[in-house]
Amino acid sequence: RQPAPHGPPAPPTRTTTIESFNVTSLHTHWRHLRRRRVDCFVLQEHSQPMGAGTRVGGSGCCACTLGGCGHDVCEALRADKWHGIFSPLDPEKRAPTGGLATITKLPRHVVLPHSGVPSFDALLDGGRAALTGVDIGNHCVAELVNSYGWPNGETCPTSRARTAGLVDGVLDCLEAKKNTLFAWCTDLNCLPASL
Repeated sequence: RQPAPHGPPAPPTRTTTIESFNVTSLHTHWRHLRRRRVDCFVLQEHSQPMGAGTRVGGSGCCACTLGGCGHDVCEALRADKWHGIFSPLDPEKRAPTGGLATITKLPRHVVLPHSGVPSFDALLDGGRAALTGVDIGNHCVAELVNSYGWPNGETCPTSRARTAGLVDGVLDCLEAKKNTLFAWCTDLNCLPASL
């Protein structure tokens, strides 16, 4: 149990619906997401351009209140009373791609818990790993580990090895959080048996 630090806690509830998927481009698909009846989205590959130096887990995350950044997607979601945090994009790509997001409908809030796991924290700047928490009501926060593997992991040994390293960092984080309410949301871009 821990209180949500951004405003009052969500009201008591029996369920919180969380959907996780690779959205490829939030800008392309946000109109569809806004109509879904869920409490929280955990997204891989939001592909929203962010400000320089942003990081889920650090200060300066773009759109941490979904608004004020000038992105039409963020402004529209904010108008619909959503709250979210976006990670930076994949710094290795020239085109805006990658990135992770946790977006939740108010009165729920997204928070940034601390992992305390160096092997996981080292992944936070690459737009392929994030740790967020969602206020699920009754002063409870569910921690969400979100990850996105490198493309072509089935056919490219380098991508597969990098994704395996990502998985190792995530598993270290999950082991450290084994007494916490959490979920791992991922798009590995390859079969787990391949790693």
